[in-house]
Amino acid sequence: MRACLIPFLVGLLAAGSAHALTITVPGDFDTIQEAIDAAASGDEIRVGPGTWTVDGEAIIDFQGKNLRIYSAEGPDTTILDGQSTNGRRCRAALCDAGLDNAATLQGFTIINCLAPHY
Repeated sequence: MRACLIPFLVGLLAAGSAHALTITVPGDFDTIQEAIDAAASGDEIRVGPGTWTVDGEAIIDFQGKNLRIYSAEGPDTTILDGQSTNGRRCRAALCDAGLDNAATLQGFTIINCLAPHY
């Protein structure tokens, strides 16, 4: 019985010691959304300087995951540009149900973003 219990306890401890990942963009992924798609709640996404855009409805869609998404160098060099015009509307971030205050977006300048009309 003791020989069976030890591997079980070791496996249980290993499963409980999972660490949150820090994912880098660019680096690990080319876009913020690709990083979000690969991330799990509790992970962090570190975004490098540049102007980040998207063709869809939102530059960032948290997808119900409690993530910390932050700029590596701050808002002066890291911009979320929705490129919204009269005919096109794009949000900076889409935050669905299921998120809590662990889901954060920090250190970005947000420009040209408008919520879509429904």
